Amino acid sequence: MRFRFHIVILGIGCLLLAPFVVPLFSSWSRINCREQEIDVISGLRRDTRFIYWIPVSRKVSGTSLSKMLSVNESEAREHHWNHVNSFGPYTRHSPHYIHHSALAQIRNLEMIWDMFEIDAAERKVTAKGLLREWQIAGTDSSADAYLQEIMKTAEQAAP
Repeated sequence: MRFRFHIVILGIGCLLLAPFVVPLFSSWSRINCREQEIDVISGLRRDTRFIYWIPVSRKVSGTSLSKMLSVNESEAREHHWNHVNSFGPYTRHSPHYIHHSALAQIRNLEMIWDMFEIDAAERKVTAKGLLREWQIAGTDSSADAYLQEIMKTAEQAAP
């Protein structure tokens, strides 16, 4: 009887420690990780926390891209979520997903807007253009060239 009790206690202990031990060997295991995703239709961001492969928290928030297009979480009818980053409890880097640079590209676009004081109408056009690049290419790779083109155009238009 005592042997069974010790086995049960050992099993419970293993289950409680697994989310902290497994990531030492498998950095981005959903036994304990955080994931960031981007909706390539609206520009919304979704952060999900997993414990034992179960999403224990999920937060959808706006980005400067979605805010410029006046899209919020409750209005968006259709979503197409793509992984951007995954982080384990002991890692500060992520595997490279096909939309790995999406959040950085949004920040870069925002910096271009601020640096060249681009007006709201042009911001809306460039925001839609960035989303279009992600949708057409199915990846974030062509969006870098698009951002460089916006930068070049803004530099030439600047006094």
